[in-house]
Amino acid sequence: MFHSDSKWTDRFSAGLVLVAFAALCFFCNLIAGVRADEFWDDVRAPRTTATAAGVALPGSVDDLMRQYPSAKSASDGLDNKIGLACFEVDSLKDTDGAKFYFLDDKFYQMTIDYAPARIESQGGMAAFVRKLVASLGPADRAWTGRLTWWLTANRRADFYTDRPGGQLVVTDTTLANLVDKRTKNQVLTSDVEPNF
Repeated sequence: MFHSDSKWTDRFSAGLVLVAFAALCFFCNLIAGVRADEFWDDVRAPRTTATAAGVALPGSVDDLMRQYPSAKSASDGLDNKIGLACFEVDSLKDTDGAKFYFLDDKFYQMTIDYAPARIESQGGMAAFVRKLVASLGPADRAWTGRLTWWLTANRRADFYTDRPGGQLVVTDTTLANLVDKRTKNQVLTSDVEPNF
């Protein structure tokens, strides 16, 4: 004779209800013609496309050199091998240095450093973060030591506070996986001398 465990059937029923609800949502969106990428575009509504915290984001190396003629190459050997170009800009207003990265001449990432003295001179970290929020809007996500904003569907800004001072990093997330893949492939295929 079959014995029914009520806890098991309750869990199964709850799971079945969740699956049915998810399927209903999927089919309602399908009928309405809403694609998943359109849904996420609405969720990650663009705040800005050309600037982050008042810094213009160049689309290419030529754009960077027009905007910041004092930019200096800071690429290392691995960067060059994977098609990544890095440039340092020391003349950005209200920052303590910035680096711009380009993958195959397309903007990939920008890092802006803020020294502890600069943050303190502006009223401390809380005041500094309030200025970022005024510029970028409310953060989409907050972790300990990190705030994240989605500037567009594929451009993310992260502000890190878990180091001396702070650092703002703007990344084109469509290129991040390609950079990681090329870096791993280059490291795995390069000549490495054991350090015994």
